[in-house]
Amino acid sequence: MESQALSSFALRETIKEIKEEIEGSQLQKVQQLGKELFKFSFNTKEGKKELIVEIGKNLNITSYKIKAPQRASNLAMLLRKHLSSKTLKSIEQYDFDRVVSLDFGDRRLILEFFSHGNMILTDADYKIIFSFRKEKWKDRQIERAVLYEYPKSKALNPFDVNEKSLSKILTEKDVIRSLVKGLKIGGAYAEEICHLAGIDKHKEGVTELELSMLLKAIKALTERKKEVVLQDGELRPFPLVSGGEIQAKFKSMNEAIDEIYRRVEKKESQKLMKLKLRLEKQLLSLEKFKKEINDNQKKAELLKKNYDKVLEVIKAFNEKRELPAKARKEGSKIIIDLS
Repeated sequence: MESQALSSFALRETIKEIKEEIEGSQLQKVQQLGKELFKFSFNTKEGKKELIVEIGKNLNITSYKIKAPQRASNLAMLLRKHLSSKTLKSIEQYDFDRVVSLDFGDRRLILEFFSHGNMILTDADYKIIFSFRKEKWKDRQIERAVLYEYPKSKALNPFDVNEKSLSKILTEKDVIRSLVKGLKIGGAYAEEICHLAGIDKHKEGVTELELSMLLKAIKALTERKKEVVLQDGELRPFPLVSGGEIQAKFKSMNEAIDEIYRRVEKKESQKLMKLKLRLEKQLLSLEKFKKEINDNQKKAELLKKNYDKVLEVIKAFNEKRELPAKARKEGSKIIIDLS
């Protein structure tokens, strides 16, 4: 299955799980597995833990042993230089945005999971040391030596919303559009809120009672118990009542991301290893074949150069005469010294 970006709800639960696994642990190594795929190996009390980050898509602690290239990339070496042996003090989702910050004390690694994604390394004061992509907007810039600023958004964090702030965002033509634009949630979660509140999502404007029902629905959504599922082709931390068929259930977000995305990477890695071994065998056979051709060419050249001597030996043998001085018979073979 092709990797998809996690929703803010899914990212929130994933970070909660990752915190328990590696927060307070020392980073051992950074490896680049693919163009936008990285592995961060941590030494924890429970042993080695590997954090996989796919820029702009997802991250998780994997249970799979995904092999990395033997030679480290320049980018991996840069990250090692700044982060290796440092302790991960905290990993946090920023204000329910699809942005994650890993605090290593005098260094921060910021991961953006919106748009086409980004990975930014800064110092403790957020001065950018490196960014995977250079970006520039009217009010924000991501470039070396510039101070990193988190994305600005007027949308509300659903965990902090109240009746007053909710009423201010209900300004669009219908409820569903207002929720999508005014809250940091996607369309599926906005539809779930309307469904739980019992309000037509296409309704224009709401009464005080309906506003209260919407607020209760938002609270119910934020308090929903974790039950990780793959629903409507999307990985969710809990199923949506208004959603479609549930394709799969998982014990955790880490397991879900592993089974949906990392399993493919492991299979691809194994497939590449098999192809590599096959290629190596073919190259060995090719070298052997080239050597045989080279040896035969030398023999042919030697035979051509000493054609008269060889012809004389053949005639002597056929006529049952004594062989010339530089020829002798060994069993069924005739040995000719052409030196």
